[in-house]
This record gives sequence, structure tokens and C-alpha cells, in this order.
Amino acid sequence: MDICPSGLLPEAPSSTNNTGVSTAENVLDAIVVGGGPAGATAANKLARTGASVLVCEKATFPRFHVGESLLPTNVPLLQELGVEEEIRAAGSVTKHGAEVISADGEARTAIYFRQAMCPLPETTFQVERATFDNILLRAADKAGAEVREGTLVKSCVREKDHWKVVLEDDSGTTEKICKWIIDGSGRDTFLANQNRSKEMLAQHKRVSFFAHFDHVWRAEGDAQGNTVLVRTADGWFWLIPVSATRTSVGVVLPASEVRRSGLRPEALLEQAIERAPEMARRMQSAVRATEVQGTSDFSYRTGDMTGPGFITAGDAYSFLDPIFSTGVWLAMRGGAGAAETVAKCLRRPARTDRYLRRFSKREERVQRHFRRLIQYFYDPGFTDVFLRPVNAFGLRRAVGTYVSGALPQRLGPRLRLEIVLTVARLQPRLGLVPRVILPQTLAPSTP
Repeated sequence: MDICPSGLLPEAPSSTNNTGVSTAENVLDAIVVGGGPAGATAANKLARTGASVLVCEKATFPRFHVGESLLPTNVPLLQELGVEEEIRAAGSVTKHGAEVISADGEARTAIYFRQAMCPLPETTFQVERATFDNILLRAADKAGAEVREGTLVKSCVREKDHWKVVLEDDSGTTEKICKWIIDGSGRDTFLANQNRSKEMLAQHKRVSFFAHFDHVWRAEGDAQGNTVLVRTADGWFWLIPVSATRTSVGVVLPASEVRRSGLRPEALLEQAIERAPEMARRMQSAVRATEVQGTSDFSYRTGDMTGPGFITAGDAYSFLDPIFSTGVWLAMRGGAGAAETVAKCLRRPARTDRYLRRFSKREERVQRHFRRLIQYFYDPGFTDVFLRPVNAFGLRRAVGTYVSGALPQRLGPRLRLEIVLTVARLQPRLGLVPRVILPQTLAPSTP
């Protein structure tokens, strides 16, 4: 094992040249593992402080990636990184909100960011991730970070006050020395895999199948660029407009249902769409433009978010069910916070422990909040309440505020959210709103 838990780190010989003198001038301030939204954001912000930053990305951009929907909370970060107008000019779709609909189309609720109970940008973007991620990575390069694509971080060993990191590319392996590692490797979870600290969350074992389609039906006006979620009894669909003509379409359902069906990805997605009338209507004239792909949506968390000389961001620390489109925002938020924290530690090393604790506490609070909302989303009582929302006392606006990525600390929005969740808990017993009857995603298996 190349990396050990905090307090159990092996000491390697100190780095010296052949005269025995430390080669401190060759020590990087930080190596960022991964060039996705978390890594690119961290590298951009840290390089702007004057730190020496190396980004190692195993792929060569642009490359396909799912997760195309942003939240309004992404917008200030895009502005800070200097890429908002470039994202807009790349043909990204303007997103005003989202709509959640029952599979039969009979129950629905719409969320618009302009109705939030705290200041939020009124719009955000739907993006093609190949283009979006490439823009973020090029911006990190412009900010002063060194970017190496096609470069895999093989291993790392912690020394007294720095890391020895082994990199691999087409030319072979090299070794770099750095003070900090920022893990933005996404679901590759580089540090957690090295340390064997990845914990799968059993209650969230789901998988998704998806493809891009042309000519999917869209609403008119502000709603035409919105995310649409179609709910079934055991899962949900997404429809995300990623360009003027193309839509990302996917289904999320329990892994056990996929195994039971025995269907190949194309047949599975086709059957799921046919069984949901709302999806069948929207997809009536659709033409598939890409292969159907699949991925696990298994939620997980890893060990320590921070430790001596390291900090993790985004999916490298924890992966949440993508139902609320939090992935890119949590990645960019975590990357920005990691950069700010490392910059502070570089300036005032004596306060490192304090800075790391503060970062971990703040990010874990956000993770707990969304993990809780995700658990409620799959509860039938919450489905009833969410799809038949009560408008009294601003309850509907409060739910919309929180699922838009905002985390207002004022008592009013927090109290309203708790009222909605309490009603959802009481719904199965008291039937406070009409029940929403949902079909299973796939047809029952035959004996």
C-alpha cells in the first residue's frame, strides 16, 4: 500500500541530490489528481495565488462524460474562473429550473430558480460535458497551472513534509515531489483506493443507462431548457437538453432490477421508456444519436476528507445519487474550497490543522444535507408531497430553494423545509395529500 492513514504514514528517505543537499527548488506546491471540474477548479484558483501547480489527467480532453446539468450555484464559480461567457458561447442551453413528473404525467411540480427564498442566479446552464470540462481545464492552464493530459498518477508516498508521486504516461514513469496533493480524481477515488478507505452505501445501489437523442419533445418558453425528471415506483428518468437539438436521456433504477431483467442496455432503456407514458410521449419522434451506455450510481464515501498534506474534493471524497444535479456543483465547490484551504496552509503552515478542520466540517455539512434529501426523494410519502405540493406558507418555494443548491441558514426557509419533510413522514399513515400511483420501471419477470 503506497499511502497509509493519518498517523500511519511511512517515512521515505528525504529527497536530496548527489551532494546530499535538499532539492527544495524542485518541490511543487501541489499536484492535482484529475482534470475534471473539481481538479480544474482547484488548479485554477490555486495557481492564481502564485503557487506551483501540476494537474495530472489520465484522459485526453475533450472526452465524453455524463452529468450535464448545472445548478445556479455553479454560476458564481464560473464567473470567478473567468469562463461563464465561454460556456455560454459554446452553445450551452439556458436552464431556468426543473420539472418533476409522475410516469403517467398526472402529477407534477415545477421549480424555478427565480422563486428561491434566498439570492440565486435566475438561470444556469445545461452543458455537453466534453466541451464544458475542456473549457475548465484550459482555463486552469491559462491561470498558470501546468496541465498534463494522458498522465496517470500511479502512486504516492508521504515523507516528513512532502509527497513523492509517481506519474506514468506514454514515455514511461517519472517522479515528482510536492507539498500537497489535491485529489480531484472523481469516481476513480485515487487516494481512497490507495488507502482502501472507500465505503459503499448499501441503500443506494442503483445503476443508470443513458444516451443522447435528437428530436425529443420539449416545452416552450422558459421551460424548454429545463431538466425534466420522470418518476417511477423504483427509479426515475432524466431529460436534459444539452444543445438546441440534442437531449441527454437516462434512467436510474435498482441494480437488482437490472440483474433480474437480463436485458442489454439498449433493450432495457427502450422498455423502460415504453412503460412510462410521459416518457413515451416525449420520445415519440426521438432518434438516438449515441450508443446506450451504463454506469453504476452506487453512492459511497471515503475516509478522511483531509489529512497531512492532502485534501479531497467532489466525487473523490463522496458520490451522491445524481437526482438533484449536485455533482458538478459539489465538485467545483469542493475544488474551490480545497484551493483556498491549501493556499492558506502554504501561507501559514502553523494553522494547517485549523484550516483543514474548517474545510472538512463545512463540506461534510453540505454532503449530509443532500444525502438526507436524496433519502427522502425515494420515499413514497415524499413523492406524494413533492408531486402534489402545498403552496401555503411558502412550503413549495422552500423545497425548490434547497434542491436548487442553495443552503440558506435563515430560520424561515429551514423551518418550511422541515414542515414539508414532516408531512412526508406522516403521509403514508395519514394520507394528507392524494397518493401518486407509480408503475415499476421494468416489466415483471415471467416465471
